[in-house]
Amino acid sequence: MSVTRGLLNIVMPLGLLVPFVLVRRSPNRVDLGAGTDDSIRLVGRQLLLLALLMAATALAENAYDFRRHYFYVFVLFPLWAVGWAAQHAVSAQAFRLLGIACVGIAIVGIGALAARHLAGRGTIEFVRLHQPYDRLAASLKAEGFSAGTVVAFESPYDINGNLRAYFPATRFVTIDLPHYEAPLRTVTGQCLLLWTLDQASSQRDGLLAQARIRLGIGDERSGREGTIALPLANGGSRTTAYGFWLSAGVGTCR
Repeated sequence: MSVTRGLLNIVMPLGLLVPFVLVRRSPNRVDLGAGTDDSIRLVGRQLLLLALLMAATALAENAYDFRRHYFYVFVLFPLWAVGWAAQHAVSAQAFRLLGIACVGIAIVGIGALAARHLAGRGTIEFVRLHQPYDRLAASLKAEGFSAGTVVAFESPYDINGNLRAYFPATRFVTIDLPHYEAPLRTVTGQCLLLWTLDQASSQRDGLLAQARIRLGIGDERSGREGTIALPLANGGSRTTAYGFWLSAGVGTCR
């Protein structure tokens, strides 16, 4: 599935050519300017080398799953395709076939997204697009959190990134991304640890352990623990749940 999505990300821009492909007759060779032929060939060679490098890496690392963003290096493929077509006298039939292919790709891509949206809220384990962050923020405020430091994992939900808009004066720490940590606030606030309860193995213990090591929160009994259950946004009757640990500022979680 990740490979399919990655390939769709690359070829979807070709859909922009559909209006021109379907209405134009067989084009003549287009002069794109001095040196452009060499540039198009260079882009083609680059794409080929990237494909070979990806395949070699997959074999060397015994990889079996390609994620969507791995294919972003092929973002120049539509540019190469347009340049190649402009350099060659492509028949009207070939352009029609290309147009049909582009329309098919667009239909499949958009249809898959629509199906995922409609069915995902009831079948997918982690419903990232339906998390009710506005109601989660309101519930956290009702539990007593106003500002300070929020600590959470980056996966499966981007809690920190989505809550930032509701707590602009708050510092956010993503515990499983240790390469960057936001600077301390100039004023002391509260410490909030937040985790999802939507997966079989709770993130609670891992989050508390990492917060003790990195932020020095100390004994967990110094804070108050609870859960928040909310209906999904446009999710029918399905709900989502979060666990939290809230205390006064402690260590560097403040």
